[in-house]
Amino acid sequence: MREFLAGLCLLGGLVASGCSSNWKRELLYSKSGVALYREYEWDGQRKKPLDYRHPVLIDAQKTALIMNQLTWRSTYFLDFKKPRDLQVFNPQEVGDTAKAMSLALGTIESNERLRFLVTRSNWSEAFLGTQATSGVMFCVKEGILEVAFDRIQDRLADGEGGDPMEITFHDPLEITDADPILPAPAVTPHIDPLTGIDHPRWVDVQLDQLRAVASTPPASPPAAGSPAPATASTSPAVAPGSPQTAPGSDPYQRVRDRIEGLKRLRADGAITEEEYTREFEKAISEL
Repeated sequence: MREFLAGLCLLGGLVASGCSSNWKRELLYSKSGVALYREYEWDGQRKKPLDYRHPVLIDAQKTALIMNQLTWRSTYFLDFKKPRDLQVFNPQEVGDTAKAMSLALGTIESNERLRFLVTRSNWSEAFLGTQATSGVMFCVKEGILEVAFDRIQDRLADGEGGDPMEITFHDPLEITDADPILPAPAVTPHIDPLTGIDHPRWVDVQLDQLRAVASTPPASPPAAGSPAPATASTSPAVAPGSPQTAPGSDPYQRVRDRIEGLKRLRADGAITEEEYTREFEKAISEL
């Protein structure tokens, strides 16, 4: 019975997505212009083994750091200026996305990758309408999060803007000619080790090397005889756009604990995959 229901779900996802690729997806989260999906490669009967190092356990602040440090070189043909280096995500998008993305990365399995879609309305530049940034995240090697984009601030086609299951995606790992993501601290362009091909919109993020972009230079030592400066706060810096948690409250951790409980129930067979997905969506909608 479960296989029959899964088949119906898959068929519905295939029809809705309008994509002939072997990559299929299930919606995990949709709110405030952000949609997150569980994406997997289907061989006709089951999910294809991918052997990714999943789940990826990184907190919301580190996820925000990743999003903040992604920049790209725009050579849009309607922009008559010289190419510009732009942030992939603005602070509002980081704030709307980081917590849910962190939780979703903690739920994907070794045969899945995380698909993300972040939309914005932009009527200030030639009435471009709804723009979207989309791509995938996954880990092949421990400690390296691979991020690849199939669109960056591209205009959605008519009819794609309302329903996250109506969006047509492309496999970003196949893109070899596009405005590139730029190197940054902990962010390096991905180069295929077998062919040497540079993928301009695919980067490797060294998770243990992530640092906040903005930093304060060390103060000069005080002159002899002058009073010592006041001791600065030792609270860790928060990256611009990072989600903030009020003192004494940690809804993020409560939701993570709830999802861990759901994962155990699913592994024990106490709930079905459909029940798990439904409860997961309810949990992260509380953020």
